[in-house]
Amino acid sequence: MNHKLNQWAAGLMLFVLLAVPALGADRTFLPNIVPPIVVHLTPIGPLPATNHLRLAFGLPLHHHEDLPTLLQQMYDPDSTNFHRYLSPEQFTAKFGPTEADYQKVLQFARSNGLAVVGTYGNRQLVDVSATVADVEKTFQITLYNYQLPTEHRVFYVPDTEPSCRRVCRFSVSGLNNYELPHPAARLPSH
Repeated sequence: MNHKLNQWAAGLMLFVLLAVPALGADRTFLPNIVPPIVVHLTPIGPLPATNHLRLAFGLPLHHHEDLPTLLQQMYDPDSTNFHRYLSPEQFTAKFGPTEADYQKVLQFARSNGLAVVGTYGNRQLVDVSATVADVEKTFQITLYNYQLPTEHRVFYVPDTEPSCRRVCRFSVSGLNNYELPHPAARLPSH
């Protein structure tokens, strides 16, 4: 009897070991969303599921490896490309994400209940809006509030790095508000 129980337990363990990696095998993780500081903090509660978030999906440039060479040529007086700047349309045609890739991201958003609220001619960004519940379901995360220890401010962060089904060929901003946006340039004060 004990031998049969051991065989059953060994079979169950083998199934679990083989099945668990397969459950996540069709997911791609989006790195660097969770800031390291949260390892040292305790969440003060989940972000309410009915809150709305605005996210931006960023698509990578196409042929980005050719861009530094082209830029160098544009500023090299000996180059045939000297001062031959690209129009926005030419840049999009040469380096922008393909229309097919852009449509895949739009379809991804819509099929996951995320409302597309902004698209761009250069196909580099897609703006979406969704409830916290839909965002959490889409990226297999839970968003938690934390108290910032150095400021009197609460911020939200996912409990783990987000992931999406199959291959995500885009980045996501808006899944945390740990770092607040600030202007890159400041006007001089008088």
